[in-house]
Amino acid sequence: MEDKMEKKKESSTKNMETRDLSSNTSTTKAGTPNTGPKARYIDRVSLRPEVLARVEHWISQVEDRCKAIRITRNELVNFILLHHAPGLSEEETQLLGEAHYDEVRFAAWALKSIREARSRGETLTLNDLMKKQRIPE
Repeated sequence: MEDKMEKKKESSTKNMETRDLSSNTSTTKAGTPNTGPKARYIDRVSLRPEVLARVEHWISQVEDRCKAIRITRNELVNFILLHHAPGLSEEETQLLGEAHYDEVRFAAWALKSIREARSRGETLTLNDLMKKQRIPE
């Protein structure tokens, strides 16, 4: 009985996977590369309810148009991201900046930049940094 439990525990441990974030490869607990078609990654992204609703709507659209297709949320999100341009557009970057601007973070960065400039004997002002970052005065 203990042998069966030990084997079951061992096999489930072998099936557990980890991911090396620096190399985009996954490995089993035993350390062997997982190259199978169902290699899974532990990385997760949380979606807001309105974004999740949009993803679900897209899945319904795909499945309604072609009854032979069954797609998961992960597959759809990965497809969309892989088919997006590698870099963000200027407009996307600007929209992200407007949505997630943090004055405290900017102030800390500006202070560090000004101190570094002074240590090099350069003159740098807060206005210079604000113009560089396109922040209205």
